Amino acid sequence: MNTTEMVNKMCHLELTAVDIKALCKSRGFSSREANSRNLLEGFFLSETGVANALGGLTRDEVILLHLMKLTSVSVDAAFFDRIYGTESSRKWRFGTFNQKYKDIFKQVKTSLIRRGVILFAEVHNTWEKDTKLERLGFKFPEEFHPFLPLPFDPVRSIPGPGNFNQTVVRDKLMEILDRHHAYIFEANGAKHNLGIKDGELSMGGREFRAEYLVEWQRAVWDLALKKEESHKKTEAGKGSVSPTKAAAYAFSLLMQGEWILPDELSSFFKIFCYDVDPPDPEKVCHAGWKQGCLARQTLAGKTYYALPEDHTDAGNQMDPGRFLKKTNDGAVIVDISTIPYASLELLARISNFRVAGSQLTAFPNFVKTGRIIMDIRQVPLTLWLRKNASAFAGVISMIEQRWGKQIVHQNLLVARVRDLSLKVAIQKAFADSGKVILLSNDFIAFPNDLTKKMEALVNKSGYVVKAIETK
Repeated sequence: MNTTEMVNKMCHLELTAVDIKALCKSRGFSSREANSRNLLEGFFLSETGVANALGGLTRDEVILLHLMKLTSVSVDAAFFDRIYGTESSRKWRFGTFNQKYKDIFKQVKTSLIRRGVILFAEVHNTWEKDTKLERLGFKFPEEFHPFLPLPFDPVRSIPGPGNFNQTVVRDKLMEILDRHHAYIFEANGAKHNLGIKDGELSMGGREFRAEYLVEWQRAVWDLALKKEESHKKTEAGKGSVSPTKAAAYAFSLLMQGEWILPDELSSFFKIFCYDVDPPDPEKVCHAGWKQGCLARQTLAGKTYYALPEDHTDAGNQMDPGRFLKKTNDGAVIVDISTIPYASLELLARISNFRVAGSQLTAFPNFVKTGRIIMDIRQVPLTLWLRKNASAFAGVISMIEQRWGKQIVHQNLLVARVRDLSLKVAIQKAFADSGKVILLSNDFIAFPNDLTKKMEALVNKSGYVVKAIETK
């Protein structure tokens, strides 16, 4: 159910007159909205009174709304057990959903619904949900996200980038030069393996992106803490996230130059990681620093943490000549130890690669470059390649000359497959390659290098290949 539908159902079907009176007072709505459900529906998602209403929440309630913001999905009444649950409410361990969460729903209504900061409505229409309470969904609308207060108190302002482990990702990139890793990558498609296959730089079987390096860092950070986790697996734990995801989100709320102590994450973990035993904030932060996900600074004997400087950005401040070296044939040798990650991503989007010895060489790919050239013509990396690498300059110039004209692809074959079963067999056989394109009128297109494999499949299926050549 989308936000608009939920607002409509809440205003017309769920809110009582008492609810509306309290909500309008909290948000500062006039008597006109209080006396008209249609007007209330129209004004509810406006900015009116949102900051004031959110400012009156407890710290735990603010953190809870941050979790709802992060997950961006509707939750049920059990979700609120993490802040409103009591020993009395939890005595119904084996009770019905209503027995366990009816008192919690009353608190949600008083503290959040009547303040006008969350939505609720009946969203689960299945036979598995026996009662009205079970079918209720709750949501923190995106329109209110900008007004949500910071959950930290206090935040320390400290100048400088701090200390962080800069070698982690660089060491990871060395897999590109390791043929053994490349073999593993090709053999099992491990999620985060780096390798070159058919000239393509890939990570985990996907075309390389700088953001995948961050994914890998977070995965290793998460793995370092997994052994200490003890899951409760309760229905109230639905919507929880891992300690590393909770920590990464918390640090993302800080402005540049702001730092916090690990203890500031204790309340975060209690609410964000409700389905696991609360992790040690100091251990989480230290593991994040060790993996290069966090920076740290020590002041007056206390160690503060923050996110490190973004090293996946465009790297426009760095001269490409510092990490690229032209070759005699117009290609470029890439210095893995210094190239900005985003520059490596851009280079991968217009190049093919080969590894010789301990050197990574990039040479232009006409088709790949043609797809994005108009978007990157003025990027410093492209300007440097045009000026210093003749092979790249030639490809860019040729594309620009042909831009807007009809292009006939080279080394591309077109086949007509009328038999449905054969067409399905071809789709299944080459689905992972991404090189077979279905066209209209039973035609398919594929590159010339797949010809032998395509013919073998057709013959094996009991069909005959009929070739037509044109001059």
